[in-house]
Amino acid sequence: MAHPGRRAFLLALASSLCACDKGAAGPTASKSSHPMTIESDLPRLVAGLGDTLLDVRQHSTFAFRTDLLSDSYVVAVDKPLQFVFAGPHPFELAPTRFASLECTAAIVTAIQSSPHLDYLETASALALVAQLNERILQAGWHVEREERPVPTGAELALGLRDPALPDDTWWFAAIYASGTARLYVKLRRTHRAGRTGPGDLFLVTLQWRDDALLDRAIALAKRLRQQDGLPPDRDRPIALETYVERVRMLVPKAP
Repeated sequence: MAHPGRRAFLLALASSLCACDKGAAGPTASKSSHPMTIESDLPRLVAGLGDTLLDVRQHSTFAFRTDLLSDSYVVAVDKPLQFVFAGPHPFELAPTRFASLECTAAIVTAIQSSPHLDYLETASALALVAQLNERILQAGWHVEREERPVPTGAELALGLRDPALPDDTWWFAAIYASGTARLYVKLRRTHRAGRTGPGDLFLVTLQWRDDALLDRAIALAKRLRQQDGLPPDRDRPIALETYVERVRMLVPKAP
């Protein structure tokens, strides 16, 4: 479900702000179809890096409030829904218990989602990580080997069971890249203290982010504040449709 105008939008944003080197204008949406389509009656939240909040609202069946927005805003959802990552390299996830969109200048620059409804035992968490890794590679992401060391499957399984580690410990299970975008697969151990049953419970989280895109969106937000005679480093309320229209005038979206 890649939006055809995303590549042109990101390139135009980079060009208009002159905030990055030539050839590093942002992620490219995949032209391939989803490697896996998941049937669900839950409302769908559809978002990709570089989408505007208006794009998200138009493509989603999940309703979220847009009447109290600022130009630096987080959409956080803590009820069951199906999240669809719209690009770059799109794919769908199983129903999720949590999703969030970080937005600057009404542009989505980071996303988080946990593609399961209940906390998982160790074996189930590792199995889900393996399934997600396969799906992510099928979608067209490639493994990022330079950013930080990621434990092997055996090392991860051993670390998850270490009773000396505190509750709420995070592990990076995998890191993927597409242009300047990154996709992190993370595990968090939780609910260990005071639990009556054996073993620990885990949350598996996918986090997409594009720091180069974020830098350009911050510059765009400051530019629009200055045009309105406002302090450039202070968040300001926005009317979504009018604000996105101004954004598109600076960085037009391809038809």
